[in-house]
Amino acid sequence: MPDPPADPGSGAGRAVSVSFDRLAPVYDATRGGLERGRAFALDVAPWVVGPRVLEVGIGTGALAMPLSQLLGLPVVGVDLSPAMLAIARDRLGDRVAVCDAERLPVASASIDTVVVVWVLQLVTDIGRVLDEAARVLRPGGHLAIVLSRPEQRPDDIGYLVKTLFERLGPKASDGPHNVADLAGESGFLVRGAGLTSEHEWEESPIDVAEQLERRVFASLLDLTAQRFEEVVTPIAEALRSLPAPDRRRRRSARYHYLFCERPP
Repeated sequence: MPDPPADPGSGAGRAVSVSFDRLAPVYDATRGGLERGRAFALDVAPWVVGPRVLEVGIGTGALAMPLSQLLGLPVVGVDLSPAMLAIARDRLGDRVAVCDAERLPVASASIDTVVVVWVLQLVTDIGRVLDEAARVLRPGGHLAIVLSRPEQRPDDIGYLVKTLFERLGPKASDGPHNVADLAGESGFLVRGAGLTSEHEWEESPIDVAEQLERRVFASLLDLTAQRFEEVVTPIAEALRSLPAPDRRRRRSARYHYLFCERPP
């Protein structure tokens, strides 16, 4: 299942970037794991140039591992969450490090491609992350971004999940037009924009209700008990009340991407 639009509100309004430490044990199981990572690796690979590839927000390595295999290149990565990186280290070895995306421990002009997938909705300041990507990229280097907001094929589950996040508050500031503007301000040339290939998965209304109740999405982690009861519980109950709630539906989504270049 894709992440719904996470962490409502503008990126500049959060005190710290969001760490997924609490979600690490269930992240792959609730996000599609390596299967989902392979699908997105195929979308990103045509824009990757080597040999020095850095993924910012590498998480469990679910994208970096298949991308590395596909390209025949090592992918190094950074993430804010030590717990997520413990899983990534099992997949990638010592090519990962803990850090904030806004302060990369990487030399200037030392990277050929930076990959940023499902991350910008979680950071404090998107512009600072893009500034850092521009700093570490060599002239002519590439930046591949996949954003968090899915364009989903309409279905009964999606309608209720969309309703939930509308009730939680304004969407995150990682919409494609805003990110494209910020990339320009960071000195990038936007060379391509559009939607990824269609990604499909199966889940039932009960599956999604249980995920909501377990707070497996970042935007639910810090809700107060009262707010959770007011907003999330009615949606979970509505999911359980759908026809055949234990029947798995075939669902589908595409994601906005931006391919950028640091000017030569």
